[in-house]
Amino acid sequence: MIPTSLTHTFSGWYIDKMFTTRFTETHMGESAIKIYGKWIPKP
Repeated sequence: MIPTSLTHTFSGWYIDKMFTTRFTETHMGESAIKIYGKWIPKP
């Protein structure tokens, strides 16, 4: 499921607050992790 917004475009899930490493299934493990959604304002 891809999140939606009227004012922003969803750019993907990341595993760090600086949005440098995209989240993929290969990052999934047996423990809980925090992921961050990156949003870009629409023009």
